[in-house]
Amino acid sequence: MSQDPNTPFPPAPPPPAAQGPVLPMPAAPASGVPQPYPAYPGPQAQQPFPPGYGQPFPSTDHDVIVPGERLRLPEAGDVRLASMGSRLVARLIDGLITSVLPVGLIVLYLAFADRLFDLRQDESAFIPRFSIGVALAITLLLIMAVIPPLYEWLMVATRGATLGKMLMGIRVLDQRTGGEAGYSRAAVRVAVLHGSAYFCALMVLVVMLSPLFDSRRRQGWHDQAAGTVVISVRGQAEQPPGAVA
Repeated sequence: MSQDPNTPFPPAPPPPAAQGPVLPMPAAPASGVPQPYPAYPGPQAQQPFPPGYGQPFPSTDHDVIVPGERLRLPEAGDVRLASMGSRLVARLIDGLITSVLPVGLIVLYLAFADRLFDLRQDESAFIPRFSIGVALAITLLLIMAVIPPLYEWLMVATRGATLGKMLMGIRVLDQRTGGEAGYSRAAVRVAVLHGSAYFCALMVLVVMLSPLFDSRRRQGWHDQAAGTVVISVRGQAEQPPGAVA
């Protein structure tokens, strides 16, 4: 097919068929004529805020009945939190109990220390006697370091309270279930409390006083790590279930 010399370019192909209705193009505004702003719908036309908008988030402390005073636990029901004074007195009693054996061993050690380190005796036997004295001193230190945490771990895991806590009428419970703390939670609790003494001697005192920092459940740092709470069992039977005092 020959091309017309008067048309150097071939004709453009026809546009494709429209797939839907063709909307008319909006008319261009006249030059120099300002367009009015859209009308403000007013407060009646605004979408309402969802319910609870702007309100504080709901509390997740569903177990707290009276902050710092009473809790509601699944198995134990409504319980009263132990006071800080009763907890400190229980610590003091347990400290006296766990110090009986180490103090007795120290007295025995000092009674034989003169013979072990006496230079006036046979000098050839001094080194063996000195070695025995050092070994006994190290053993005594280990006993003093192991007895308190071991005593508290076994007592809390099996009885829910140490002897000092029993005398003060307080117990350690599982915060989640309200039952006994068990071996694992008691171990974590003891590890945080007594383990802090290995980093700093005063740190264990800070951990003991840490329940003062919690105004909701009076949990110390060792309680928060183990998931336990310390409650008072004195007068608990006299109060009806659900009573708030």
